[in-house]
Amino acid sequence: MLVADGKVPDPADPRIAQYTTGKSRQHIEGLFVTRKQYSQRTYGKPVLHIKVVRVEGSLATVVDCVDSSNFGWMEKDGTRRTVGTRGAPIT
Repeated sequence: MLVADGKVPDPADPRIAQYTTGKSRQHIEGLFVTRKQYSQRTYGKPVLHIKVVRVEGSLATVVDCVDSSNFGWMEKDGTRRTVGTRGAPIT
């Protein structure tokens, strides 16, 4: 959903509702509305390192980390912004 390289995210993507609920869903949909409004798209691919997954009833716990050194948001003009650093431009 989020990491489709070079694509402007779609806030109406049905996978958002399929994989998220509540505040998480609202956050992602809001983020995608903003990204779409400004024609921002992703570049690169994050590398995921999932360490722990535990499911107890209706609660799932995931402990992970991500290497986003080659992943971020790109402005319409091609300016690359990093992830996790308040959109700092890459210099």
